[in-house]
Amino acid sequence: SCAICKESEWKSSENFLRLSLASFFQDVSLKNDEDAKIEFMRQLDGLPSSHKKTVLAHPQDSTKILEKVNGLPIGIDQIILKHHERYDGSGFPRGLDYSRLDPLSTIFNVSCELSYTLFELGYSRDTIIESIKDMEQKYTKGQFPKVIKSMKIAFEVPLIDYDKSEKGLL
Repeated sequence: SCAICKESEWKSSENFLRLSLASFFQDVSLKNDEDAKIEFMRQLDGLPSSHKKTVLAHPQDSTKILEKVNGLPIGIDQIILKHHERYDGSGFPRGLDYSRLDPLSTIFNVSCELSYTLFELGYSRDTIIESIKDMEQKYTKGQFPKVIKSMKIAFEVPLIDYDKSEKGLL
């Protein structure tokens, strides 16, 4: 997330710190590693209701733990609260869509999505490029296009000038 932020208009040492700390604290309230791998609502299917409730509440529970730490920059809690929200509103806990995700949450969420993909499929340059291109096709509104452009720069994915390619100049 910091590499993406570094290539964006939100580049600052304060934002790098916010993203790093959010990464550290995002799942701190969860009791096991398997729960930390849950990214989407559909992954909750089949879990006992008490377990579902714990997973769904973990963004708020993690921010409650964070409140006990003095001296942290403002805004980390918002990144953590929104780290399972999705572009289309299918995330949790509140079902926010792209129009309600701030830039740092957007950066954090696409970073998490790429991390989950690499965790599942394995790390390779082709997987990174295909994942980013897939996100670019799906995420076309709100802060997402700017964040995806920064992501492409950070991961050195070739940038396509669509105006030139449509005119046959590439």
